Amino acid sequence: MPNPATVREQRLRKTKAQLIDEIDTLEQRASAIEAANRSSAPMGAKATEGYLANQQLADLARFTSENPNPVLRAMPDGIVLYANDAAIAMNGLLKGRKKSTLAGDLAGVCADASRTAEVQETEFESGDRVFAFSIAPVAGETYINIYGRDITERKRAEHELAEKEAQFRLALDNMPGGIRLVDNDRNYVFFNQQYLDLHDFPEGLLKVGESNRVENLYQAQRGDFGPGDPVALTDQWLSIATEQTERSSWERTLEGGKVLQVRTSPTPDGGYVSIVTDITERKRAEESLREKTEFLQLNQAITRAANEAESVEDAMKIALDQVCAQTGWPVGHVYLFDEMLGDLAPTKTWHLGNAEEFETFRRITEATRFGSGIGLPGRVLASGQPAWIMDVTKDPNFPRAQLAMEIGVRAGAAFPVLVGRQVAAVLEFFSDKSVEPYEPLMEVIAQIGTQLGRVIERTRAKTQLLGAKEQAEAATEAKSRFLANMSHELRTPLNAVIGITEMLIGDAEKFGQDDFVEPLQRISRAGKHLLNLINEILDLSKIEAGKMELYTEDFDVGDTLDNVTSMTMTLIEKKNNALATDYGENLGVMHNDMTKLRQNLFNLISNAAKFSENGTITLSAHRETRDAKDWLVFKVTDTGIGIPEEKLGEIFKEFSQAEESTTKDYGGTGLGLTLAKRFTEMMGGRIWAQSVPGKGSTFIMEVPAEV
Repeated sequence: MPNPATVREQRLRKTKAQLIDEIDTLEQRASAIEAANRSSAPMGAKATEGYLANQQLADLARFTSENPNPVLRAMPDGIVLYANDAAIAMNGLLKGRKKSTLAGDLAGVCADASRTAEVQETEFESGDRVFAFSIAPVAGETYINIYGRDITERKRAEHELAEKEAQFRLALDNMPGGIRLVDNDRNYVFFNQQYLDLHDFPEGLLKVGESNRVENLYQAQRGDFGPGDPVALTDQWLSIATEQTERSSWERTLEGGKVLQVRTSPTPDGGYVSIVTDITERKRAEESLREKTEFLQLNQAITRAANEAESVEDAMKIALDQVCAQTGWPVGHVYLFDEMLGDLAPTKTWHLGNAEEFETFRRITEATRFGSGIGLPGRVLASGQPAWIMDVTKDPNFPRAQLAMEIGVRAGAAFPVLVGRQVAAVLEFFSDKSVEPYEPLMEVIAQIGTQLGRVIERTRAKTQLLGAKEQAEAATEAKSRFLANMSHELRTPLNAVIGITEMLIGDAEKFGQDDFVEPLQRISRAGKHLLNLINEILDLSKIEAGKMELYTEDFDVGDTLDNVTSMTMTLIEKKNNALATDYGENLGVMHNDMTKLRQNLFNLISNAAKFSENGTITLSAHRETRDAKDWLVFKVTDTGIGIPEEKLGEIFKEFSQAEESTTKDYGGTGLGLTLAKRFTEMMGGRIWAQSVPGKGSTFIMEVPAEV
């Protein structure tokens, strides 16, 4: 019996030979017809029907051979029955010495197409070219037609597009925010991994091509849209999104506290793109900055109000009210340190959000004192640091909670008011809910406690200063009374001594008792010096006591200067000094205290005469206008010993001279310049000195022309 495989092979070979012969015959006939047509067809004549039929047959015969794309006919096992020139030219498509067999990959596809009787699509690489082949079984036939086309450029474009898509996807997946694109049907076009991660969506929840309703429903069920039926919330949200035609932005807070900013923009095709950014840290920073700003404003407001308060108690009350208003805590109270007993005493300084609700706690607190370390205030007293209790009803060291079934408070915080390192008071605040310690609040209230401590310090200092002032005033008053009494008791006998001495000098000179004249003159000079000292001390005490008055009158400046120079000539000439004057024009009239002006000039010239010898003393005066006000400027210049620069600031102080040796060498009480300065200031002016040691000094006094 013949082998079936051998029979099948023989039959295929016979069929192939017949097809080849038919194709060759068809091509030969087409070529012959074409040649005949070219030689026999009349020029310009109408073509006959036979001519047209032959022409169409020739064109059909050339169709496969002229096709630039590969065209083949093969058996299911890959045996090639026919291949056009384009197929034969392809590298690697046909195998065998006669190129009569398809490449293995195509042969397998042909077998699948024959078995399924369905067209199969495959690709084949020929060198650097890529071809797409359609393997098409023919109904009722054993062979298969194969049609190819060059898709090299398309594959390159697809490859480039795939690379760009991969880069784009990489960029999307690595961008800091999430991104999502939906089409006009609200189906996902794409989304990146960040979008899923930011929303805490489970893997696989979103799928490209599916509706974004699944996302909104999941969020509604999770509670992102608030309380309510998830389906109804989803429909409501989607209806809002459907109407969206412009850019929009909003924030969404997830259950764990994460805050997302969502920005959406419509696309030209009716969809929209959403960009999601995690702004949790930014919101926390903003909240922290807002809170710090509020706390700073709270601190500033309390500091300002406390400084303006009339008493420490008022300052404490302001602090309680402000802190409770900021925190929302309903209770605030002040404990003051009792220096005598060394413990904390309750006060009646309160902030009560609801007096009736916290009446029990108020009553217990005002009846309770705390030693160091006992209770919430006592802890602050012991440590000097803030203290916080989350729930006072559960704290074993909160005695007030043990004195009543319900005191109305839960969380408690206390802060020291420090004066130096000493706790002067304790501010305590209470909430009606348990609250964990909050460091920023503790810091700001601790700062407020420091500010209140400074208020207490200032109040104490003010009290001490007031007491010292009262004591000083009392002492000054006593001194003034003493000096007034003593000046009367001293000046009366001194005047008598001076008067009698002057009479004795006159008698001695009259009767030629010259030996008595000089001693009597020494007595007279000493008496007058002592009287002058008493007068200066009395004047200074009157000034210090505020009892020295200014007696103003109109007087001619030139006449006053002449009077002073005549009074001082004896002193000037005593040490062989000369007097020079330099008066400006229009000195005019002054309305001021003539006596004090004259005494000042007398003292300045006397000083110049005392510290100069064989020199010149110059008195100058001129009138000038400054800021629409007339001033008289007087200068007394000498050529004496001068004053060291570092001593110029000391010479106007009481009982002070430039050098210690000055008093011994030149005498004086050190009160003349002090009185000159005080008198000048009383007259509305000022006085100062300029000097060069060894060359002399200049004293300048400027006084307003009218007071």
